Amino acid sequence: LWPEKGTNLSVPLALSSLRAAAERKQFKWSHVERDVHLLESAGVRVSIVQDGLLYLTDGADANDIRYAVMRECGARGSALTWNDAGLFFRYEGERSGIVFMGAGAVPMMRHHDEMRISPPMRETVINAVFIFFIAITSAGIFLLGRYLARLLSAQILAPLAAIRDASAAMQHGDFDHVLPPMGSDEVGATCRAFDAMRSDLRRARLREEQEEARRREFLIGVLHDIATPLTAVKGYASGLIDGIAATPEKQRAYAERIARAAATMEGLTTQLRAFLRTETGELPLTWEVVEARTWLTAFIDAHAADVRERGIELSMA
Repeated sequence: LWPEKGTNLSVPLALSSLRAAAERKQFKWSHVERDVHLLESAGVRVSIVQDGLLYLTDGADANDIRYAVMRECGARGSALTWNDAGLFFRYEGERSGIVFMGAGAVPMMRHHDEMRISPPMRETVINAVFIFFIAITSAGIFLLGRYLARLLSAQILAPLAAIRDASAAMQHGDFDHVLPPMGSDEVGATCRAFDAMRSDLRRARLREEQEEARRREFLIGVLHDIATPLTAVKGYASGLIDGIAATPEKQRAYAERIARAAATMEGLTTQLRAFLRTETGELPLTWEVVEARTWLTAFIDAHAADVRERGIELSMA
């Protein structure tokens, strides 16, 4: 069988064929002839016994074969021993009564040329294994790098890009750029802290805008309140200069109105100064409860004469 493959490759096949022949019910020499000759060509002496000696290798001694097999394989039963001392086997057929025995100096590893790997072939195999190992390692490193890159992009680069976009929006005055929900790791905690800071800045900016609007309204009101007595002062002064107030009583009345208007402007400037001091933190702002009727009565008394000249009568019901 497969003689082109070498003797050592054919010996196991011949042994298997003999074992199978021993298990058959009837023995035929034609079934094992080729296998027996193959074993003999490998250096194995073979004997076949069935109600007497049926076959013996030329020049061999049946007793020598039997003793060698008993020494290596035991006294009875089918057995096979193949070691450095040689090849020894016995196959017994229970149904046919056939016994195959063989002994020969056939080492387990034969160093014939056909069994030996040539140095170029060995080098080729080693190089192929090395290249395969390098390819597998490179593929593993590449896949690991892709995985780590995706992990880095998802857990670090994407949150940092969101923070960068929110920072750019805040630089342009947009504090409504809300960060998307992030993970529970350190990067996610940093994103949540940044978003909390953005919310605080947004509320602070809204408060500042509201305070600025109230400040403008207050200043506009103060300027309007100053313009009213200033106009009265200008009118009364012109009346005195032009001689409209001809009598001493009328001149005194004009002078008193000018004095009241000046006092009103002084009070307004005092209020404006106090407001500016509260804005800068120099004057603490305190709240107190006042009675509206008393405050309105004082206001009417202070401005009744001015508005009466315009045909308006102020009074408390």
